[in-house]
Amino acid sequence: MPGTDAGGYHPLEPLACNKVNLNKVVTHWPDLLRVAGSLVTGQVRAYGAAAAGRPRGVGR
Repeated sequence: MPGTDAGGYHPLEPLACNKVNLNKVVTHWPDLLRVAGSLVTGQVRAYGAAAAGRPRGVGR
């Protein structure tokens, strides 16, 4: 709300101030659904989905 302090995102502040690139979301939607499905079914754990290395696609 205008005029109120949202509390901030602390260490995530640099990421939280960016805008969403909808073109990337649309382009990578099938991948996002696969990751979400794998997390829900337990085939992949969250730390496995966020594997080390350079981000690709929508992770950029």
